Parts: sequence; C-alpha cells; structure tokens
Amino acid sequence: MKKNRILALLLSAAVVAAAVGGCAEEPAESSSTGGSSETTSSESGSTGDNGDKVKLEFFYQKNDTPQIMAIVDAFNASQDKIEVELNLVSTDTGKQIFQTRLATDDPMDLLQHWAIQVEFRLACSENRIVDLTGEDWTGNLYDNYKELSSVDGKLYSLPLAINTTGMTYNVDMFEENGWKVPTTWDELISLCDTIQASGMTPITFSNKDKDSISQKFYFLSIAAADGTWNPEEFYVGIVDGSGKNVRDNDYTKQIAERLIKINEYAQTDSLGCSYDQSCSDFANEKTPMLFNGTWTQASIDGYNPDLNYAWFPLPGLDGVTKVPFSIDCSIAAMSGTGHEEEAKEFIAFAAQPENAQLYIDIDGQPCGVKDVTVKNQRVATLVEYLNKGDSIKMYGDYFPAGARNDIDNACQNLIMNKDTEAFMDEWQRIMTSD
Repeated sequence: MKKNRILALLLSAAVVAAAVGGCAEEPAESSSTGGSSETTSSESGSTGDNGDKVKLEFFYQKNDTPQIMAIVDAFNASQDKIEVELNLVSTDTGKQIFQTRLATDDPMDLLQHWAIQVEFRLACSENRIVDLTGEDWTGNLYDNYKELSSVDGKLYSLPLAINTTGMTYNVDMFEENGWKVPTTWDELISLCDTIQASGMTPITFSNKDKDSISQKFYFLSIAAADGTWNPEEFYVGIVDGSGKNVRDNDYTKQIAERLIKINEYAQTDSLGCSYDQSCSDFANEKTPMLFNGTWTQASIDGYNPDLNYAWFPLPGLDGVTKVPFSIDCSIAAMSGTGHEEEAKEFIAFAAQPENAQLYIDIDGQPCGVKDVTVKNQRVATLVEYLNKGDSIKMYGDYFPAGARNDIDNACQNLIMNKDTEAFMDEWQRIMTSD
C-alpha cells in the first residue's frame, strides 16, 4: 500500500540523515531552570552534581518557551528527585533532528511534537514511544484530542494545547460599524460585500505562501464536513491509497468555488503578501478580518498588543459548521532511555488541570485537559465548538512532502487561474499517484 511505501521512505530518509552526520542543524541553546546550558543526549537521564537527581532531556520544537517553562519550573520545584531540562530546537529543523536521533538510537526522554505527523506516528507503531494508555490522568482528556493523540487505539502523548482556526475579526471595527458576526456562508459574503462597498478591504490573505493557500482550502473543507462530505477520509485517502474519485460528489468543487469567492474580498496584492505581513496588516487595522488560525496571536500582539480581536467559526455547507483542530503542543516520552518512569511522572504532572492551566494562561489557546479554564475570550466561540465535539482534525501533516507540495501548487493555481475543472483534475492525479 501507498502508506507503507511512505513510511519506508521516511525511515530511509532518517538513516541517510544519520549517515551524513553534520547535515542536520545543531539544536538551539537550551533553556533550563538552572540557567542557559547546552543539553546533550549524553546528559539525558544522567545524575547531576546535585545528588541523586535524574536529569531528563525535554526535546522542544516550538519557538515560544515561556508557557512550557511555567510547567517545567513548577515540576522541578515540586520534588527533589528529577530535573527536567529544556532542549530547544528550531521548528524548521526539529523534524530532521528527531529522525536522525531515531535512526541512531539516540532517544530523548521527553518529546514535544505534533501528534498527527507521520514521523511521530511511525515511531509509535515501532514502539519507540512510551504507551500512555491507562495512565490515571488519561480520563481527564477530551475524547477528540485523545483520539488524535492515539495510534492504533493506544495513547502516546498528552494533548496539552490545541490550535484551531476560523476568521479573525476586529471586534471594535465590527461594533463601530454595526456589523454582525456571520453564522452562514451567505451572511459572510453579504458582510464582505457591505465592507467592500464602504471602500475597505474586507479580509487580509497571505497568498504569497503556497501552503497558506492550501491551509485555507483545508479549513473551508473542514467547515463543510457534514456526514456526506468527510474531508478527513478524503485526504487520508491520498496517503493510504484508499482515495475515491473526486467527482463522486460535488463538494470538492463547491469548496474550490468558495475559496475563489472569498479571495475576491482580499487585498489586491494578496499574492505578494506573506504570513508575517498579513499579521502586521491586520494588527494595524488595514482590514477588519484575517483568514487564519489561533497561532497568529503572538505575531498580532507583537505588532499591536492593544488590538481587540477574536475568532468566529467558518460557516459550513447547508448550515453545518465544524471547527478544525490540531494539537499545538503534545508531550510524549521515548522508549529506551532507562528513565521512562521519570518521564511519565513529568507528563502526569503536566496533565493535572492546575498545572496545564499554567501553560494555557500564557499560551491563550484551547486545552486538551478538562477542567482548565481558557481565559482568553478571543477563542471562546471556537472553544465552545471544540468542547462539544463540533470539530474535525486538521490533516495536512498526514501528507508526505511530495503530495503536500502538489496540493500547495494546485491551490495556488486555483487562486490565480480560477479554473475549478483543472483543479479537480489535479486533485484526481494527486489522489491516484504513487
């Protein structure tokens, strides 16, 4: 099957990366409660100078650290037997470094990752990741996030923080102009027409980045998941070879048409606008809406910390709306370190609501742990949908690099050429190619 070939290629790539040695970038400077220090694999699971403390390496691939350090600091202060040290690596190079260390049998004690990534799921299936099924804290997870963190019915990670998406909007501009938050697609289009007629550009799009355009297609697809159209099933079919003819139903074409339509309300230079520029433009109130996810908060706040903004869900087809989600911060433990139990102890600590709250208070995104209050009112509406199960997982990370590049190109061509028939033909080629 296609899936097996993909997994074999991933493993081969990891072996090649290990063989060439110096090709992988070195991890960035690590952070720890004891001050900045380089955390190396030789230190992982070691006994430090401070007695019998076991030092655990926490391989962390996100560029923002204050939220995770709040938990690390609290854990380290809570006992005197274990010390967790953060090994901060670049998001851009973390995947490669992870694969190399898998191939060279050099596991880290704790691993922050994105649960849906093929590389992580392969490691789970090969028993390289500690099985957390049945741990006491697992009953306090929302089912949809638990499912996303599982492989073959076994739980392998703690879904700590959740990212999601919708339409970001300027609350003050909406109130000043008497604009109502739309709940249907027709209402959204009518609102855009009203804003455009006033002389304003309704939405900021970052169409310079091809993957940003394909994300928008995914998001529109997810919003349209209504039981008849299941985007998860559809796109996973690209990976495992189970895909069906794209013309079996009309939903793919409808979603393509929606992407074309919504881009009519973007700024005229959207194809030259990067992700960072789109955050800046929205933050500086050049448009009242930004089509992107909750992960933009740090960038928006960096440009304008006083901006009053929030999200509303993208309206789906036929009055059915679902909110996309993925795990923004998952924590797992690797096998073969000799300190699996200590790593599980840290994960159990992070899974307690009062400790997960430390992360969410800083991060501002939804949480996979129950009884954690998301105080960030910007995402309140999205959280309501997520927690009641009106959601579906993002699936882009299922794709191997080649398929993802083809999808990105197809979506960009759709925006430029507005040719839905050519887009459908390209989707069919992607679905059926090896």
